[in-house]
Amino acid sequence: MKNNVLFIIISISFFSISLSSYAQHGMRHETIHLTGDELKAFKKQAEQKIHELQNFISIIGNKSEANGIKDIAIRSAVDLFIKDAVIEVSYLKSGVEKINNYWIKKYLKRLRQLRYTKVEIKWYELAHVSQLTRGDDGRYYATATVYQEFTGIKDGVIIYRDKTQKTVEIVLDNQYDPHFKTYNWVIKLGDIRVKSTTN
Repeated sequence: MKNNVLFIIISISFFSISLSSYAQHGMRHETIHLTGDELKAFKKQAEQKIHELQNFISIIGNKSEANGIKDIAIRSAVDLFIKDAVIEVSYLKSGVEKINNYWIKKYLKRLRQLRYTKVEIKWYELAHVSQLTRGDDGRYYATATVYQEFTGIKDGVIIYRDKTQKTVEIVLDNQYDPHFKTYNWVIKLGDIRVKSTTN
């Protein structure tokens, strides 16, 4: 187990150093050809970001959690995303799927204010992250599929429950560090879209 953890740490460090070398040589807009180990390290970091989001959402949706802790969770969750990222939220009404779009911060605040005495949000079956694809904006994009189960409970009775398949956009952005005067690759989350919703 310790050897596996050490391998992951070394792989992530190697991945970060390799990508930084591209940026420092002025190759910000060139295609990145990742080795197998580098791609594996990227996917590991991307999965970690999604797991962090899952944990923050669980805290925000927990009615028994202290407000101060929820405030911290909201700020931390927003920091995981690129600016102006959007999340799609679905629900079933008379068997028909309805989808609404929210800015990330608005969604998190809305989640906090849902009128249930208890909210349970479970994320499971994190699918494999796709290959990196370069966008016209110079960033690199990948997607991951996740499954979310939402349960709204009031006075001990389940009022609403659904399962949603979602696509999460993973963004690799080359950001400038004014302190070190270098570009560094940073992994962020982008838009989250609904693929399907069932009971």
